[in-house]
This record gives sequence, structure tokens and C-alpha cells, in this order.
Amino acid sequence: MNGLNEARAQEGLTNDAMAMLERVVIQVLQHNWVRNQHTLVRRWVRGEGREPNSARLGLVSTAAAQKIRTAHRRGQPIDLGEVSEVIGRMQRDMHRVREREARRAAEHRTRGEVEAADRHAA
Repeated sequence: MNGLNEARAQEGLTNDAMAMLERVVIQVLQHNWVRNQHTLVRRWVRGEGREPNSARLGLVSTAAAQKIRTAHRRGQPIDLGEVSEVIGRMQRDMHRVREREARRAAEHRTRGEVEAADRHAA
């Protein structure tokens, strides 16, 4: 009887972890969709340029999550520690991209303000 309760508890934890993984994957896909609207990507898709660097675009990989999702669908055992690590990595990567973009935007605004002040002073 105790083994059955442990199995149910483990199944519940696995289901909770997989649900959280799915939510984060959806966030990453939405994040990547926005970045895939970039001019460089659209030009590449039309055959008008080279494949853009995914790091430059700020894309976040879902490859590790996909491996876990596939294993789970096949009924293979899931390492909850690995699921947690993948979730954390994807969340950190999205956060880093947003921070980098905010810094670039702030630098761009600052440069624009300096140039505007120079034009006004001239």
C-alpha cells in the first residue's frame, strides 16, 4: 500500500513538473516568435540574406525541453532535477535577453539624446 502511495506521489510530481515545463516552453515560443519577426529573419526566409545568428536575435533554445517532452510521451522515466534545471535555464536565458535589450535601448536613447542636444546647441 505504501509503495502505491509513493508511486502516486511521484506521478503527481512528474505531472506538475511537466505542466510547469509546458508553461515555460510556451513562454519561450512566444518570446522567440517576436524575435523571429526581425527584418534579418524575414530577409533570410525570403532568400535575401544569410541565416541570422540566433544569439544576436535573442532566441532561446527549447531543445532540452523537447527531449524531456518526447521521453515523457514515450513513457520513459523523467528526472525531475533535469526538468527543473531546464526550466531554470530557459527562464534565465529569456531574462538575460530582455536585460540585454533594455541596456541597448537605454544606450540608444542616451546616444540619441546627446545627438539631439548637439544639434540643438549648434
